[in-house]
Amino acid sequence: MTLKEILLIKLNSLLNPKLESIVIRTFLSLGVLLVGVPSLLAVSASFTVESDDATFIAEINNGPEITFIAIGVLCLIVAAFFYFVQFIKEKKQKIIIDDITVTKDKKTIYDILKSINTNALDQAIERGLFSQFYDPALHYFYGVQGIAESSSFNIYNKDLNEVFNDFYSAFIAFVSHGEHFRETAHRDLHRFIKAHEALNWELRDKYENDYLSDVRSFSVAYSKFMDYVKNNYAYLDIEKTNQLAFEDYKSYNNTSFG
Repeated sequence: MTLKEILLIKLNSLLNPKLESIVIRTFLSLGVLLVGVPSLLAVSASFTVESDDATFIAEINNGPEITFIAIGVLCLIVAAFFYFVQFIKEKKQKIIIDDITVTKDKKTIYDILKSINTNALDQAIERGLFSQFYDPALHYFYGVQGIAESSSFNIYNKDLNEVFNDFYSAFIAFVSHGEHFRETAHRDLHRFIKAHEALNWELRDKYENDYLSDVRSFSVAYSKFMDYVKNNYAYLDIEKTNQLAFEDYKSYNNTSFG
């Protein structure tokens, strides 16, 4: 059974209560009625009429009907039993859904790690702090973007989703300064524009400061994301995923590496 099918079943159960829910409400209402009403009616009522020569006292005493109360208690027991059965069933269903979402998150993280080479991103951050851009980082960004922008993409774990979104947003900002870089003799490095290449020197300094700020933000978000992955998905072999990402980079660029 897929996650979609389970969620549809859950939604249907909320919109169309099952027999168990109807039975629980019925027996609970009946039990409260049979126990509560006789108890409320079981009161003593009296009134007194006095005259100069005589006093008239009338008293009515309604004792609780034990039979009705007993039936009411039985109804409450039945309601409690069906509630317990329903609770256990829903708990098992939740465990199944949790297992499915955990499995899906594991696959998603593995796919993300296969799309990035952590060594390359480490180098990109190091180069970035010197106002340079390490070109392979852009390839790995497109890999992450392809996953994150997919219509089927979803991360169910709240904490994992948060650290990934921070990482992805910071990654977008990090690679968004391409217009301010120029090629160098090194095939993988681009340098930031120099003062004489900028139409406005003051804006050039602002552009560089913005880039350095995005590099630092990316470094922080990237570290948090990787730390979360290492602490919660320790079984993943990052060396292996690094190699897979690197092989994809080589294949895409049709380049031979020694």
